[in-house]
Amino acid sequence: MPNFTDRWQTPTPLHSESSDLDAQLEALALSLDDAAVDLGQGTLANLPLAGISGRYYYVTDYGILLRDTGMTWLPTSGVAMSATLPVNPPDGTEYDYVADATNGVIWRLKYRSDSPSIYKWEYIGNGASLYAEANNSVSYSGTGYQQLSGGPSITVPKAGEYDIEFGCWHATSSPGGGGLQIMSPRVSDADTPAVLDDRSIYADALATFNPIGYIQVDVRGHGSRSIRVVVPTAPYAVDAMHRSATGQNTHYDERWMKITPVRIL
Repeated sequence: MPNFTDRWQTPTPLHSESSDLDAQLEALALSLDDAAVDLGQGTLANLPLAGISGRYYYVTDYGILLRDTGMTWLPTSGVAMSATLPVNPPDGTEYDYVADATNGVIWRLKYRSDSPSIYKWEYIGNGASLYAEANNSVSYSGTGYQQLSGGPSITVPKAGEYDIEFGCWHATSSPGGGGLQIMSPRVSDADTPAVLDDRSIYADALATFNPIGYIQVDVRGHGSRSIRVVVPTAPYAVDAMHRSATGQNTHYDERWMKITPVRIL
């Protein structure tokens, strides 16, 4: 029976045994093959083909450690963080994307290469939303959409699908209704007034839902809504736009907007 080393249990021959060099070398090779960790490193472009289960490869240009399953390379549990997303990383890669360094907004994303969408980085939580508010009171009576002084406005860093929540207090100078005060987020330079109307909230009379789903409030009240939209280009400043459907003077107060990613480019 051979002796074994303490750390890796590598077999060594007993001095009393007659030495069979070939057998001893074979036992040593098999032992090292089982115990050693195969760790390579290099750029993603130089990643070798998968097929040797248990080996590892550190991707130096993305800061990601991959494991060979014998069929494919998969990321280990380590998650890299940067304000720049990797381009075409291995499927299943998780990444902490710094969406807004100033306000500490970091999104945990996972890359899904077989997604039918062009936006393959999917948000899996563990992050704050982009948020902006404007607490100044602004009066506006125009029937065309206008960005009000103070916003709110949020710059989206990546093209993709987003959930946008928004709302404000409206106050009309005509008690009893008769005027429609409208708020809507603009997510593209191509947004027409009809598109903005379709995703809007508006204030009019009683605090109920009208038949087509817009939120109605009384002479002074708060309206809010959540929508899912595509922001086709980025970086893009998503602006809260306002108008009066009937030309009545309206005060807009405590306006706010929150944007959460669904999946991004």
